[in-house]
Amino acid sequence: MHIGNDVRIGPNCNLLGEDHEYRDRNTPVHRQGRLAKGLEIGDDVWIGANSVILPGVRLGNGAIIGAGSVVTKSVPPFTVAVGNPARPVKER
Repeated sequence: MHIGNDVRIGPNCNLLGEDHEYRDRNTPVHRQGRLAKGLEIGDDVWIGANSVILPGVRLGNGAIIGAGSVVTKSVPPFTVAVGNPARPVKER
């Protein structure tokens, strides 16, 4: 996981850099280990309260994530993304 400079993270956010492995149907999920997918947050990013950032996502420099958003895909630099799933709504 990489978090850049001047990043602001609101309360109750979940930043997830790994996921559960679940491919083997004959083994309980909790015994299959985890997949490290990483997470990258650029400089000057603002993540609103109660947001969830899923594994493998990159938040570009200057991105803003609206409160309560669930980010499932990477967000380009200087983009404002909101919702569940988070979608770009404008640029800053």
